[in-house]
Amino acid sequence: MCAYHGFRYGFEGKCTGVPAHPTLPISEKLCLITFPTIEKYGLISTCLSATPLADLAVWPELEDPTYHRIHLDPFDWRTSAARQAENFLDITHFSWLHVGTFGNREKPEIEKYEVTQTATGLHMDYVYPMITLFGESMQTFSYDVTLPFSSRIQLPDFNPGRKYALCFRMSYFSSTDTDLFLHGTTWTIR
Repeated sequence: MCAYHGFRYGFEGKCTGVPAHPTLPISEKLCLITFPTIEKYGLISTCLSATPLADLAVWPELEDPTYHRIHLDPFDWRTSAARQAENFLDITHFSWLHVGTFGNREKPEIEKYEVTQTATGLHMDYVYPMITLFGESMQTFSYDVTLPFSSRIQLPDFNPGRKYALCFRMSYFSSTDTDLFLHGTTWTIR
């Protein structure tokens, strides 16, 4: 229902009622432009063309009952969605920004890694010498990127006895305003 005039619409975008003129024929011009939408992982996604170029990212951890799902409210970032997505794919900042959690300031060099194309985007595995409460350990960060702005980072050995997955989807409002939707999951190995 339109909040301004009370026009009522069906799911196809066709106007079904005009309260100000209930007995008059409804003009065909009073239709809405609709877009394909899907609700998945607690988010509603749409495509601004009639046919999406790719499917939504598949994040099996968010449907697996053995994982504990951690829900966080969206983060509002004053940047473009592309810049925000780049931030999560940038492994060079680990040694500088994440000191105190897992960053290793003593080993900032980035070893060569391979990026492969998948059916839905890109994949890479990067082994990083992280520092934790347990000392230095080699951690594989496994990235899957689904265009335009979705990423999943799997951390199979981040904390002994647990596996982690972080799933990100960016929703942009303008070239300088983006919301980040973060779904985190953990799985305890028994």
